[in-house]
Amino acid sequence: MMRFAMRTCVLIAAISLAGVASAGLEGKPAGPNKLSPEEAGARYGQALGASRLCRGYEVLPGADELAATFKGDELTAFQEAAAHVVQAWQRTTSCQDGANMCMRYQLASCNEAMREIGPEGVRYPGLIGSNP
Repeated sequence: MMRFAMRTCVLIAAISLAGVASAGLEGKPAGPNKLSPEEAGARYGQALGASRLCRGYEVLPGADELAATFKGDELTAFQEAAAHVVQAWQRTTSCQDGANMCMRYQLASCNEAMREIGPEGVRYPGLIGSNP
């Protein structure tokens, strides 16, 4: 049972943020004004998590620009969503399925983040990039 729970936690960071992702965005990046505060916060959290745990990834200026688009209650919702996703990324470091499985989970999460929010991302491009 523990293996299933850990895989679920780990895969939260790797999947396309199913709890907050908008359906039908595949291949159609949305601008900041088209994202809800929760979706934008999740993408921002995904960028932060990837930059902390993925070798050679960095947060790009687009992430800070995204964060600056919200004020008041929307900013609070944005920050809560971001914190939730960053925590999911952090949980991947305490995987108990063995070192090889943990590395696979993290690699899958990193690859998915680059696919979704990298320079040519399919969800919201330009939030993370690779260090040269």
